[in-house]
Amino acid sequence: MGIKIKKLHILLLFLVIFCSSTNFFYNIYYIYKRDVKERMIMSYGFCERESYGFINYLNLDYNFNIRIINEATKPSSEWFYYKINADYDQRRLIVLNNINTIKFLNSDNVNVLFENKILGIFKVVKRNKNCFLLEKISD
Repeated sequence: MGIKIKKLHILLLFLVIFCSSTNFFYNIYYIYKRDVKERMIMSYGFCERESYGFINYLNLDYNFNIRIINEATKPSSEWFYYKINADYDQRRLIVLNNINTIKFLNSDNVNVLFENKILGIFKVVKRNKNCFLLEKISD
């Protein structure tokens, strides 16, 4: 009987050490207090890194497949809301973290250069810091 209690105490001690070293209790609290979108924005950023927050904001209004240019991270941020059987919207483009990719022609229009290719002239539809939703005007 005494050996079983000692084994139980040792097992309990290892369990407590494991839980405290992995921040188990804080992580449970963190998951409980914040919803999925808030945790995704904290992990992937609003208008930095993969820019999940900006893409989510646009998806609420537009809900479309759109090409995303983000030189700051690989792989592309398109996987957040990509719809497999839907075609890309050829008129729109999302540019994230790429001030060097965009050359402003005036306050509303930009020229987009990506991988040494001119993608065309676009109108700025939405902007948040260095994240842009663009709509094509001409090639």
